[in-house]
Amino acid sequence: MTKFAAIFLFLCLSQASFANDKQPPPPLDPAYMGSYNMVLVSMGTTLFAYPMPGYEKPHNQQLLYKINTKTPSVRFLVRDADLVTAKTQPFNLQRLLRGEKLEVVMDIYMGHFDRGGMKVHEQAVIAFDEQLYLRNFDEIKPSSIRQVYDKVKVGTNEFILVHRLQQPPTFDNLILFDDMVSCVTEFSTPSATPTIPQLFSRLTLCGPMKPLYYETETYR
Repeated sequence: MTKFAAIFLFLCLSQASFANDKQPPPPLDPAYMGSYNMVLVSMGTTLFAYPMPGYEKPHNQQLLYKINTKTPSVRFLVRDADLVTAKTQPFNLQRLLRGEKLEVVMDIYMGHFDRGGMKVHEQAVIAFDEQLYLRNFDEIKPSSIRQVYDKVKVGTNEFILVHRLQQPPTFDNLILFDDMVSCVTEFSTPSATPTIPQLFSRLTLCGPMKPLYYETETYR
């Protein structure tokens, strides 16, 4: 056998071994199959989806995804409205927890879907393009006045701060920042469920900010 043939055979065997070592993901857990409630937020024309978290499986995580749509009116609605929520058709959320790309069909509401919101789009197709943030509630801390935010990079100089949900009473919160030169992301507040002005007063060093989502009623 020539030296070239030996090298070629070695490369073929190596590739075959690598292919055999690549195991398929485990089967999807049927417990994650269902309809999910989401908040849709934006940075200009860039859209994000945030499934509303809870404390019981399959809702016991915080997840932020970059999304897209071929429907311009959906993009403009999310950009311009104060609050946009959605209810999805059934799908397996574990696919998003794995970081997969997929399309999800949902009804979209201006306002909160369960608190007087108006349905403005029915069966809109939303493409989930990129997982940006995932936090599982394996060890969720007791309710406290000590607040911690995670920084999620969503643009060249842009970040979304995600409040690390605690045990009740607590609050859910997303805030967009254009720049975060001297930002403190762990601080104390007057109560475990501070108001938006109280939060902003602690985040003034973070730079220009835009509130995206704030919720306390679910986590009383």
